[in-house]
Amino acid sequence: MPWKDPEKEKQYREAHREEQRAQQRRLYALHREEISKKNKERYAANREKFVEKSRQYRKENPEKRALTAKRYNETHAEQNKARRKKYEEANWDKIAARDKKYREENQERIAERRKKLRDTDVSLTQEEMRQIMSPGCLFCGTHEDLEIAHDKAVSKKGATRRANLFCLCRKHNASMGSKSLAEILVQKRLNGS
Repeated sequence: MPWKDPEKEKQYREAHREEQRAQQRRLYALHREEISKKNKERYAANREKFVEKSRQYRKENPEKRALTAKRYNETHAEQNKARRKKYEEANWDKIAARDKKYREENQERIAERRKKLRDTDVSLTQEEMRQIMSPGCLFCGTHEDLEIAHDKAVSKKGATRRANLFCLCRKHNASMGSKSLAEILVQKRLNGS
């Protein structure tokens, strides 16, 4: 029987949300194969429509897509690592060819990057290096796989001077990209982490 008052229907759904979800899970478990078959048929009959809808969603919601990908990668880190390793073992020749092609096509870019790294002021003493590394990773506190990170990236003409350096683990340094520490902290605060 259809609801006459949409507000009451909404209240009912909100009050019984968990019960309805449990019922949906039970029904899905009972009819999994049938539902899967119907979904595949519907997708096959309307493939272009689904692809376009998905493309449009990705275009309109880049932040949601990035957050979803980040969560997935965090919860499936070991699986991703195993999958990458398996792929690399099976396709090492393709990877080597791709890397060689990149180096050949981007010689100027590679030379420019090396020059930037060479031209930075590396005048740190062993004691200064120890001071930078001693607290561990700025984000997670670990003392394993530590790297020196630049607040202002070398690619953005950041110098290798004490004031521009801090310590991160390899994972967090790689995730920084060319963002500054302030940009990363603002992003973390916005994401609630």
